[in-house]
Amino acid sequence: MPIREWSRIVILVSSVVIWFGSTIMGVATLSYGAMLGGILFRKSRKHHVALMSTAMALDAGLVLALEFTRQATRTALDPSLHVPQQIHIVASLMAVSLYVPQIFLSFMRPNWHRRVGVAILVLRTIGLIFMFSMQGINRS
Repeated sequence: MPIREWSRIVILVSSVVIWFGSTIMGVATLSYGAMLGGILFRKSRKHHVALMSTAMALDAGLVLALEFTRQATRTALDPSLHVPQQIHIVASLMAVSLYVPQIFLSFMRPNWHRRVGVAILVLRTIGLIFMFSMQGINRS
């Protein structure tokens, strides 16, 4: 599948998520799509780096936006959160925390870069699935 078609599919799916969910969920879906695209097009270094950098930047931006607009840290520490919500927070936080080491591993240890990349993808997938349990939580 050409990268243009992939981009159109990801944008369409993200738009649907925005329509039925929220802008933040749509951006998270767009980020996940960029990450999948980075894996799909990993043979092309140019595409891989561009897509993965986009995914990581979007995720980091979302974390900052959630912290400043919804006080994400306070929400994450709320003892009244249900298990699916806690799973989303832990998986997403673990994935984002692996981004910086992942960038350094790409230059120093390519085999470890792939292994950590798989862990990040699994964590992001779990985070995306459980993201929808967070809908309606708006602590301000």
